[in-house]
Amino acid sequence: DYRLEDQDVNLQMRVLTIKQDELTKLYGNYVKAGIGNYGTLYLKGYFHNKRSNVASYGADVSHITSARGPVDGKNSAVTNSAINVNGEASMQGLTLGGKLGYGRDKYHFYGYSPVQETTVDRDTISQVFNRVNAEGYMHNHGAGMPLLFKAGLNVNYLNDRYDMRETNIAAKLNTEYGLDDVSAFKVDADLSLVAHKDSASVNRTLFKLHPQYERQLNAIRLSIGANIAYTGDTVNDARKFNVYPTVRVGVEPIKDNLLIYAGIGGDLQRVTLYQLTQENPFLAPNVRVADQNKGLEVYGGMQANIANFVHLTGRVAYQNFRNMYFYNNSASDSTKFDLLYDDGVTNVLNIYGEATFNYSDELRIGLKADYNKYSTASLEQAFHRPELMASVFATYNFYDKILFN
Repeated sequence: DYRLEDQDVNLQMRVLTIKQDELTKLYGNYVKAGIGNYGTLYLKGYFHNKRSNVASYGADVSHITSARGPVDGKNSAVTNSAINVNGEASMQGLTLGGKLGYGRDKYHFYGYSPVQETTVDRDTISQVFNRVNAEGYMHNHGAGMPLLFKAGLNVNYLNDRYDMRETNIAAKLNTEYGLDDVSAFKVDADLSLVAHKDSASVNRTLFKLHPQYERQLNAIRLSIGANIAYTGDTVNDARKFNVYPTVRVGVEPIKDNLLIYAGIGGDLQRVTLYQLTQENPFLAPNVRVADQNKGLEVYGGMQANIANFVHLTGRVAYQNFRNMYFYNNSASDSTKFDLLYDDGVTNVLNIYGEATFNYSDELRIGLKADYNKYSTASLEQAFHRPELMASVFATYNFYDKILFN
């Protein structure tokens, strides 16, 4: 064997550096404007701060008004205006945030029988809603925290042209305590205090507590708990104290591509005039509002991804409700709607399906349908609750410049 003598070689090494990718440019402001038929003006603006790891804040404004409507010209005009501000600050392990908004909606009760000889005074058929919403919340975050929580306080205020006022103060708390890597214990609590005043003054209290235990068993996820709820409503001798068992079993035979689930449950759902007047602004004065009691729900469904392009969602549920609300034209004034309740149990068979095709964020096509079969106890039919709601949608992004919808 022949061995070379050791020699020290001084190598001149140069470290090659990679140019750091530049961050995507952000735009904090966005404005939309348009005009349409019936003398419609459309204006929206969104204003927000740019990239920051300390705080996020912004505002948005909206004004959509139609000087005329489809019935009797100006007597069916409508205006919706709103302004909102929001902010959020992140500290070590804690996030604080809040929102504040004001909205003004103006409508006209144009459902009268047209009489050519009579001129309708627009001032007598107008309705104006003033809405104020304030919200504050906080939640912790961070790796390794066994206890996660989110607490929030929300205040909604509504008044109208007929001296109706409603104030809803709602508090919410969500907690999750991780027992280990595969199991956790959760507790959700809700409290809502509603003060309503028109021809009468009514105070409505709702409280809910939902403890549940979750565990992951390989491809199976199990959740067991109970929903405990109280309502102070008196409509139809509403059941004050309610307990609903909640069980949900999910199976993921193909991870991230197929999920099959089934379960049972129930809930007491808060109903307020704030939300009802957004759904139907032609409500008559002095209606009685009650929380919706979903006594039992048996459901099953699936979610599937095919080749990362096709996404399928399906769900079937059999539900029964007490104090489910319906709208129907007032017998004394056809321009307004009364709030009706089914005196007994309303059974609902719900079938929901959705299919979307999404190709590389350039082309997106979808179809969804929601079918509800109602079986009422005392009402002749499920007034103004459609059996089928379906929609088809498509979006095409042309060279990342022009968006077709």
